[in-house]
Amino acid sequence: MTPLHAINPRLVVCGAYGYSEGGPYSDWPAYDDLIQGAIGLPWLMTQSGSPEPRYVPTTFADRVTGLNMVHAVMAAVIARYRTGVGQHVEVPMFECLLQFVLGEHLSGETWQPPIAPMGYARMLSANRRPYQTQDGHICALMYNDAHWQAFLKLVDQPDLFQIDPRFATHAERLKHIDALYAFVGEHMRTRTSVEWMKDFTAHDIPVMPMMKLNDLLTDPHLAATQGWLDVPHPFEGLLRQLRPPVRMSDTPTGVWRPAPRLGEHTEEVLSSLKP
Repeated sequence: MTPLHAINPRLVVCGAYGYSEGGPYSDWPAYDDLIQGAIGLPWLMTQSGSPEPRYVPTTFADRVTGLNMVHAVMAAVIARYRTGVGQHVEVPMFECLLQFVLGEHLSGETWQPPIAPMGYARMLSANRRPYQTQDGHICALMYNDAHWQAFLKLVDQPDLFQIDPRFATHAERLKHIDALYAFVGEHMRTRTSVEWMKDFTAHDIPVMPMMKLNDLLTDPHLAATQGWLDVPHPFEGLLRQLRPPVRMSDTPTGVWRPAPRLGEHTEEVLSSLKP
């Protein structure tokens, strides 16, 4: 508990840290790039085909940690309803991101003793990437038996599902995933993106165009669901923002006021903490 709880024991106090308190990294700086390195993301990029280590090109660690903070505070508030008292909540970036990444990549080390090396083969395949077509790229995923059978039919090789053991089961496909993705890639170059989109959609194969950032500004789905908002800001003028992604039937979400300036709401927040 914190000294604030002596004033109001119902407080939920959340602290975001770089690393859990009490460990040798506790006082280390924790920027997004550093946390990505600490959990192995740049190294994972090399395992999946990058010629050199690279960071994920977004503030990945910061945003995932923020989401964990929201969930943790909500859980603490629910606990307060049951017990009548608040608590101190610690949300460390390193451990949050480690959970996020090792959800796939702990793999064989999940069992003790280990039954296989760490790393999820499908995620690490160098050929797991948007497929190049005759005139661009699309994103497609052959995952279950029906997807693979449909794709093999589309490329006039339906018998491969029966005669080539690499295609027979999910487990076998995973063992040979790099070769199978390369096989798909070779065929994808033979038709245009529009042709593949049409064929895949007709055969229930998951597919999506490979968007560029500017494409999102005129995306028809976002237009139909009012995904973009023009929000007036008291200092910056009119700003383009995304509508909050969660839609709630009884308590609608929205953008009610802009992000605060440093210290803008200090007095308002502290005055609300009185018992």
